[in-house]
Amino acid sequence: MVDVLNTVGLQWATLGNHEFDIPESALKSRLSEGRFTVVISNVTDAAGALFPGTVRTAVVPVTANGRTIRLGLLGVVTDDLKQPWVKYDAPLARSEEHTSELQSLAYLVCRLLLEK
Repeated sequence: MVDVLNTVGLQWATLGNHEFDIPESALKSRLSEGRFTVVISNVTDAAGALFPGTVRTAVVPVTANGRTIRLGLLGVVTDDLKQPWVKYDAPLARSEEHTSELQSLAYLVCRLLLEK
C-alpha cells in the first residue's frame, strides 16, 4: 500500500486503528518507506516518542485562485485495537488542544479522525 501512496504522490496522511494490526517493527518499516509525512496527534510509541516519519501537527501552505493560505493539519485515532507498544491519548481532547494551537498559526484547521 505504501508503494501505491508513493506512486500517486500523496503528501500527507494520518494513521487509522488498523495500522496497529501489525507488529511495531513492521509499522516502523512501512513508515520509513513512505515519501509522505504522517500527521498523528494522539499516539506515540510506549516511551512517548513519535513514530518515524510522523509529526503531531503541521501547517501547510495551500495555493488556490492565486491566493495562498496556511492550512493546519492534525490527525487522531481511536484505541479500539490497543497495542502495548503504543501510547494513546484521548483523541477528542488532543484534537481540541491541537486545534487551539493551530488556530493562531493557520487560516483553516483540518482535523482528521479515523475510526472503525
